[in-house]
Amino acid sequence: MKLERFADGAEGHKFNIPNYAVFDKQGNLYVSESGAFRQITGKVLKFSPNGSGTIWHDGGFNFANGMALGPEGKHLYIAVSFLPGVERVAILPDGSAGERSLVCTLPEAVPDGLAFDADGNLYVSCYSPNKIYKVTPSGEVTVFMDDWEAHTISNPTNIAFGGPNLDQLFAANLGRWHITKIDAGVRGLALASHDG
Repeated sequence: MKLERFADGAEGHKFNIPNYAVFDKQGNLYVSESGAFRQITGKVLKFSPNGSGTIWHDGGFNFANGMALGPEGKHLYIAVSFLPGVERVAILPDGSAGERSLVCTLPEAVPDGLAFDADGNLYVSCYSPNKIYKVTPSGEVTVFMDDWEAHTISNPTNIAFGGPNLDQLFAANLGRWHITKIDAGVRGLALASHDG
């Protein structure tokens, strides 16, 4: 195996804090560029299968973090850590960025990771507090998991559905040294990588 640099930015923009990567079914790679702390300079870059990159959405996002493609692949959802909340950007038929809209706000939280279940519910892991929220397609926000002791989930960052039946939610814990496996009781939304 050989480690090679894929990109250090695009269109004359050099990454400051490249954060999270998402593939779509066409093989395009979206990468969140967080920008800088306490500056609203976050953006999303897009790389085509041939490796050429562009600034897909110039933001500014208030620290663009984890991302997820929505059901049907028509929107890219972005955890915006210092909003704090989640925004989404429409993916137009030609692949360009469309309308940007607010999905939800999460007061007194630092949203970090995103994952969808097969029913279209969005799960949002928060670096602080130690919670994972569930956002329904209609925008209702509830707490899916809360660990005030910070032992099972501790500053959870990225999350993803997996397991044999795609019904386990895995959370990386920046505040500890483990990955949490949660029996979610619902199947996750299949990703582009799940297509056989």
